[in-house]
Amino acid sequence: MLNSLSMTKKMMVTLVPLIVAILLAITLILKTDVTETSTAQAVNTAHLLATEEGQKVVAPLNQQLQQLKGLASVAKARLQISPANRREYFNNLLKQYLIDRPELIGSWTIWEPNAFDGLDDRFKNSPLHDATGRFVPYWHPDTEGKIVAEASIDYETPGAGDYYLLSKKSNKATILDPYLYEISGQQRLITSIVVPIIENGRFVGVVGVDLLVDNIQKEVSKIHPYGSGVAALFTNNGIIVAHPDGKRLGKNAADTEGDISGSALPDLLASIRSGTSFDVETNTPLFDGSTLILNDRIDLADTGYHWNLAVAVPMSKVTEEADELVNHILLICLGALVLLVVVIVAVAKSISSPLGHLAKALDDIANGDGDLTRRLEVNGKDEVATLSRAFNTFAEKIRTLVSDIAQRSELMASISTQLEQHSQDAKSGSESQRREVDMVASAMNEMNATVLEVAGSAQQASDSAQKGNRQVSDGLKIVDGVVKSIQLQAQDIQSAADAIAELEKGSQEIGAVIHVIREIADQTNLLALNAAIEAARAGEHGRGFAVVADEVRTLATRTHSSTQEIEDTIAKLQQQTETAVQQMRRSQGRSTESVSEVEKSRQALLQIEDEMKQITGMNMQIASATEEQSATTEELLRNIQQINDVAEQALQGAKETASSSQQIQEVAQHLTKSVQRFKY
Repeated sequence: MLNSLSMTKKMMVTLVPLIVAILLAITLILKTDVTETSTAQAVNTAHLLATEEGQKVVAPLNQQLQQLKGLASVAKARLQISPANRREYFNNLLKQYLIDRPELIGSWTIWEPNAFDGLDDRFKNSPLHDATGRFVPYWHPDTEGKIVAEASIDYETPGAGDYYLLSKKSNKATILDPYLYEISGQQRLITSIVVPIIENGRFVGVVGVDLLVDNIQKEVSKIHPYGSGVAALFTNNGIIVAHPDGKRLGKNAADTEGDISGSALPDLLASIRSGTSFDVETNTPLFDGSTLILNDRIDLADTGYHWNLAVAVPMSKVTEEADELVNHILLICLGALVLLVVVIVAVAKSISSPLGHLAKALDDIANGDGDLTRRLEVNGKDEVATLSRAFNTFAEKIRTLVSDIAQRSELMASISTQLEQHSQDAKSGSESQRREVDMVASAMNEMNATVLEVAGSAQQASDSAQKGNRQVSDGLKIVDGVVKSIQLQAQDIQSAADAIAELEKGSQEIGAVIHVIREIADQTNLLALNAAIEAARAGEHGRGFAVVADEVRTLATRTHSSTQEIEDTIAKLQQQTETAVQQMRRSQGRSTESVSEVEKSRQALLQIEDEMKQITGMNMQIASATEEQSATTEELLRNIQQINDVAEQALQGAKETASSSQQIQEVAQHLTKSVQRFKY
């Protein structure tokens, strides 16, 4: 499938999906890491925010605790006041303490029996005292806002008396769980802060204050983590101090928070009791979608107690910054993908464009117009540039050889035309010579027939002898012309043979160049194979290089195929040239034989001329030499027959020379057509 695609498309098909997969993997990893990291940071930030806001919420409680410790220190200094005045003095102090702090709804103290002034028996059942006479006043505003006092109750009763018994038991300050208390006909949520009075390591009493937690509810309701979250405040026992749903105040979280916390309620309650940090992602009716619920410990100073600030935040708000960062990462990865695709296309085109030009040029030489003047642009020193440079060198050498072959083909065609013309001339001369020889033979036969009559007519014999002498002279001239014509023909044949030999040499040179080109193609194919092997070793990272190596190997194969076609053409040309050389050699041999035979004819004619001269000189002796003349005439007839045979051979040689010339001309025309395929 890939073999039908261009190199650019191959690189796009192979590299772009790989890069997309890598970028997607990187993006998913970054998204996961960023989301987890950002979420963890957001959760940590929410924990810090909850802790910070919680400290702000309980800061008034801690401040009241510190002030109450000051009051406890004053109580320890009671011994400086006379026992008779101590209770009055301390009652006034508690009353003023309450007046100075309008946020309080009560101030009180409870002492162990006779621990305050040793006068408990004196104050039994007196105002502000109960039947025990212990110092247990409780100051608070009445319904009209007037500060009044009464004796504390149930302080020794477990549960109801925890406001006293807990600090007595632990010898530590105590902040009681908020509880509902009716004030002015309304159920109000209040809490008590209690500080023990320790003297010489012995518990002697407590001082305490009561205060509404309405302000705490207001402060907690202002807490909105990430702009849309809500908060709730719990004691370490799970009592709700502040909550977005005011109806749940004073109730236990175990009874009310199941609808919000769902399956995470047991873990939330455990975190509240132990004071350990807790967070969970769950679905709640508070917000659409997932909600982050977390809980953090809020220590109450010097009490050993802690409260807990729980926060619920939409998860979409928690991960908002992470989502924005992930979107930025996606945009960056998308930009990187576009940039990489552009780079891949540019690199692919920089590689495929020169190879495409090379392939087109080779295809044009092999199957097209055969333009050997075409050259590839060479840029750089890489493999493509080297291949282009080698192609240009190859094309230049082929162009030079084809041009030389074309010139030699034209020369051979011209020489073969001239040779054919000379052969025709020699043929005409030989035919004329044969006719003349036939005429001489006929005349000699007639002379031989009339030799016996010569004796009777010497004058007639003399005339006949003179006529024969002239005919011999003419025959000698014709033979001389034939000799010259055959010699010229032999020279032309020699020139044609030399040209064909040069053509054969040029064909061999072309074959050598083609062999070198084939070796270059084989070496290129081997290099492409080695490159493919190295790319295979490189695995996925080498796939782009493997595609380039495969393209180079394909081009090398096409070069090998093209050179094979050229080599086949040159082989045919060499075979035809060899045939022409052999034919020219045979023609040259026949021309040499013709020259030899014509020379014999010339010598015979010269001899005839001499004989005719003798005949002329012996005209006066014809009568007495008739018999001798008859013998001489017979000899002449034999010589003329030999001349006739030589002339016949010369005629046959001329015909063969003409045929060879025609074959040479056909070879030259075929060679010319072959080289005309190329533009040089």
